[in-house]
Amino acid sequence: MVDWHDEAAFFAWVAEQGGRRGWSSPRIAAPRQRPWSIVYEVLCDDGRRCFAKASAPQLQYESALTATLAEWEPGFVPAVLARDDERGWLILADAGRPLRELTDGAEILPLWRRFLPRFAATQRRLQQRETELLLLGIPDRRLEQLPLRLRALIEGEQAGRLQADLPVAGGRDENALGEKLSVEEWQTLCQSVPKFAEECAHLTECGIAPSLHHDDFHDGNLFIQGAGHLVLADWGESALAHPFFSLRVALRYLAFRLEIAPDAAELIELADAYLAGWGEPQQLRAQLALALHLASVNRALTWAECAAMSDDEEDHCAAAAWLRRYLRGSAGPLTRTGGASGG
Repeated sequence: MVDWHDEAAFFAWVAEQGGRRGWSSPRIAAPRQRPWSIVYEVLCDDGRRCFAKASAPQLQYESALTATLAEWEPGFVPAVLARDDERGWLILADAGRPLRELTDGAEILPLWRRFLPRFAATQRRLQQRETELLLLGIPDRRLEQLPLRLRALIEGEQAGRLQADLPVAGGRDENALGEKLSVEEWQTLCQSVPKFAEECAHLTECGIAPSLHHDDFHDGNLFIQGAGHLVLADWGESALAHPFFSLRVALRYLAFRLEIAPDAAELIELADAYLAGWGEPQQLRAQLALALHLASVNRALTWAECAAMSDDEEDHCAAAAWLRRYLRGSAGPLTRTGGASGG
């Protein structure tokens, strides 16, 4: 068990909350554990179930954020049954069937097409709550902050855990999560900070204000309720950032799940469904492409923060892999000029 988690106190709290709600003989199943969070399934004799989550101190904002979203945007997140913001504890109602359980693209794609405009509309409304979101404790990843965050990562204590000891002959596979950055890649990254800052400044000039960004936006965190209604869970990896960043993981993972190319028409159609919530998709594609490119660094920062709580070198390798994707310009279905791309 991780050293930040007091399991006995957590179980006592869950039992107390269950008693208040008249749960019948709640049983806590074996947890799903990462170094930064632990999730328990809670089962009752009457067939009801819910999920109890404890987050590391660095991610304790998730309980307050999730509960606040439930108030601001009803039906967008799972129902919150109980929370302890000081300890980062959260109990959520059963959110429904995980979207990940579906395997047929003919079922999956329509659900995404319906949800993405809702997601965009929610992000647009949340642009008006920038100060409130920061007060909840979420990371500040606004575009003007990102170059500073990247520089701090390069110069910080974790830098050595992102680098391989020796250069790698013959190059590296961009999809190889188990490899750290070579000497040459690290040097290129260090030299790329001014360019990265210019790219962030250019995207800022495009005029889309920051909003709530979900940095782990995939079908494992989407749940089906009723007639195809989706809710989005697991807000521990979120930030105040450019809203388009949220499509970075979503589109990449969909390509993997559906076994389609990164420039597949299905992905461009989904990107356009999201962009329609912001304006004319054709006019926004170049902005999206640049945002997806920069989002690789943002995702690396998230992984680096999580890896700082982990002894597993694969977590540090994941951060390195996202930095490599930035260096290689691997950004998804759209190029920086707004067309289709094979990268």
